[in-house]
Amino acid sequence: MDRIEPLALMFSILLGTPLLNRFLQSHFPLIRTKRKIKNKPTVPPHIEGCIKISSDNKTEETVILDPQKIVFIESNANYLHIHYISNSDQMATHVLRKTLKSFEDEFDLSKLLFIKCHRSFIINLNHIIEAKGGTRKFHVMLHGGFRIPVSRSKIQQLKSHVCNKDVKN
Repeated sequence: MDRIEPLALMFSILLGTPLLNRFLQSHFPLIRTKRKIKNKPTVPPHIEGCIKISSDNKTEETVILDPQKIVFIESNANYLHIHYISNSDQMATHVLRKTLKSFEDEFDLSKLLFIKCHRSFIINLNHIIEAKGGTRKFHVMLHGGFRIPVSRSKIQQLKSHVCNKDVKN
């Protein structure tokens, strides 16, 4: 028994296996294994007018963006594709592990001038160029040439927001 303990400790430290570490700690309480502490990236201080979008995954960075520059947010399973205008006036995309529902719960979309026009899309009302189509194929055109579908249940809500702007219907 005494020979197994040093060998198991050596393999645990060398291999860093969490399962072996737990086994050793439960069967040999005097053995303390080293735990790695991950340095989390520091987030710059809050910038006036910007929003801080944190990931559901604790290891990913937090994204700080100006809501005026966000063109639309697309959901793909548990990931958000945030399409925005970068500082160099180019379209850029940031992928973040977060659901659309958790994004909606975290932020008040009406204050940010966003509207959920489809189950997979949130759009910025300031970036709408054109809204057209019938009841079955209604869509909006956004800056950058993006064509975003609008659900039949959201057409009336979108039209009420859009009628205050100079947008082609």
